[in-house]
Amino acid sequence: MKRFFALFIGLVFNTCIFASESISFNMTLMGSKIGDLKITRTLTDDGLETYTLSSSAKAKILWIEKSQQTAYTVVYKNGVLISSDHSYIENTGNNTNCKIRFNNQVYDVQKNGKKSVLNSIPSWSVLKLYFNEPKNIHQVFYEVDASTSVIKNTEPNVYEFKTTDGNKNVYRYKNGKLMQVDVHVSPVLVKIVRIS
Repeated sequence: MKRFFALFIGLVFNTCIFASESISFNMTLMGSKIGDLKITRTLTDDGLETYTLSSSAKAKILWIEKSQQTAYTVVYKNGVLISSDHSYIENTGNNTNCKIRFNNQVYDVQKNGKKSVLNSIPSWSVLKLYFNEPKNIHQVFYEVDASTSVIKNTEPNVYEFKTTDGNKNVYRYKNGKLMQVDVHVSPVLVKIVRIS
């Protein structure tokens, strides 16, 4: 009986310290579905906050058949980014990756095989935008290329930032939940629309 009670307490204790939320999106181009995106946020009682995103899409753009896969994993501890891994693979060979690690002093960055260092980053990153409306936030960290961008509240519940290559991303919220992301990648507009 003591073993059963200890096992029961252990199971209850473990389920109380763990929370996870997943959101699914359709990716559309000119009204047609071209792919899927899923993002998960996991919280633990030791202060770890982990975001995992995966997406895949396939479309014909200007007579060229393109397919892509994206994978992100971003980890925060007590609100501080401690690691980020991003990978983008495209059938046309436009592949990128970026790894970021906090070494308790600075951020070591390895982007497409090149190393650099960042002294600091904003507390908000792109993956957090999927779960929280960025009210009163003025900078966002773009994990894809380890850059910081200004984020603007352009109208009620709508926020915009531009990537380092000039592409505009627009985040649309309703009642604090992200409903749609408009990704302007010249010459097309991809809409990422919440389905769950």
